[in-house]
Amino acid sequence: MNRFFIGILLLLVLFLACTKEKVGYDPTPYTLKIPSHFPQMNIPSDNPMTEEGVLLGRMLFYETKLSLNNTISCGSCHAPDASFSDPNQFSQGVNGAIGVRNSMALMNLGWQTSFFWDGRAHTLEEQILAPVPNPVEMHLQWKDAISRLKSDGVYRNQFYRAFGEVDFDSTHVAKALAQFLRTMISGESKYDVMYKFANNIPLSSAELAIKNSVTSEEWQDLIYLKV
Repeated sequence: MNRFFIGILLLLVLFLACTKEKVGYDPTPYTLKIPSHFPQMNIPSDNPMTEEGVLLGRMLFYETKLSLNNTISCGSCHAPDASFSDPNQFSQGVNGAIGVRNSMALMNLGWQTSFFWDGRAHTLEEQILAPVPNPVEMHLQWKDAISRLKSDGVYRNQFYRAFGEVDFDSTHVAKALAQFLRTMISGESKYDVMYKFANNIPLSSAELAIKNSVTSEEWQDLIYLKV
């Protein structure tokens, strides 16, 4: 290959590397799979769920750039293998900081009306804003967190896909994370199956197998709870 064609090839590679991805704003509504024995979820009118928003929320949930020293993410203390909770008595933040509570499980948050162990937050979006600047958790000011995200082309594109925003801020981060967290629905536990059976709600073949594994002691517990 002569020098002319090598030069043309290098120019083409450089052009493709510098070409910006064309990103549009055409969000796709996200369809939640609500268990048959659950009520409908009350989705905030100012934060409708979309495929793009949920994907962004998942990206942010595991993003260590939201912590001071880029070492932990939301998923560090809300571990998937521990029902998105922390098996430790007290959760550990950046630089080994130890909190005063452990991170609670993140299941079925879409039906809750108060958040944190003391219930001080009244919406999921409000709750999400707290851990990032908290000095015993992620310890990063929101302005710095947003600056980091805006310096990343992948995030700039995804925020635009999800919200149609170029100049996004912490409220958009909270909305995206809230959308992702609302997809964490647990409705197939043994307790759920027992509840459905006790209330004459049809069971699937897999749920029937679970129902047949329920012990007499567990049925007594259900009766005690007056479900």
